[in-house]
Amino acid sequence: MYHRKVDEGRKVAHESQLAVVGLARNCAKNLRNTLELLSELSEPFFSTGGYVFENDSVDGTKEILNRYKPEWVTVKSQDLNRPHLPTEFQGPRTEALAEYRNSCVDWVKENASHTDFVVVLDLDADGGFSIDGVLNSIGWLVGSKGLAGLGSFSLARITSDGVEKFSHYDAFAARLNWWRDRREEIGYTWFHTLLPPAGSPPFIMNSCFGGLAVYKTQAFVEGTYSGDDCEHVMFHKTLAARGWSLALNPGSRFAALLQ
Repeated sequence: MYHRKVDEGRKVAHESQLAVVGLARNCAKNLRNTLELLSELSEPFFSTGGYVFENDSVDGTKEILNRYKPEWVTVKSQDLNRPHLPTEFQGPRTEALAEYRNSCVDWVKENASHTDFVVVLDLDADGGFSIDGVLNSIGWLVGSKGLAGLGSFSLARITSDGVEKFSHYDAFAARLNWWRDRREEIGYTWFHTLLPPAGSPPFIMNSCFGGLAVYKTQAFVEGTYSGDDCEHVMFHKTLAARGWSLALNPGSRFAALLQ
């Protein structure tokens, strides 16, 4: 099933236009690998355009973006003098992220509304993302009418006391069949131990992201990010209000954290 959907997605890609948008801040460590994957991702598509919003980086991210980005990617850099809050989940962090991601939505509306698909990507993955996984998602999307997009399965590998453990990452953006953040109520266990096989079909969730999501462009431009909760949750809530659904695709993998 996995390989069949990859093949279907690849055939669709040959006749499709793709937009890739994402955020970058202080991600120099793994950024070049991500940019190389983006160049490879563009190859199956009829045409590709991209936009990266970068702000306040102090680790060489700006220089790597300018030197190694694919020629079809536009970079907007701003020095906003805002604190970097990677471990906070509410307030200033989500409000700022919503602002940056709405910049991506605006870019698509102004420059890529003619495209067929939008990939929303975080550029800081420790191990990158699966190109075949993106094609797999497209293979599923083309056969669905009301599905707006597919979030990725994000993987974390953590070694503690000599024991290597794997878990599903990005629980903050994940809401199964509810909207409020219930991580403190029911714990992380349900999500972190959710390890479906790569070939299994997508399943509906209210919200999920996983570092990379593939959307139909017609759905993506109807969404709005806000910072009252995880910005992805609020975005998906606006899509749901317009009649769209979302699913998590076990066949699209994103190596978020490798320790």
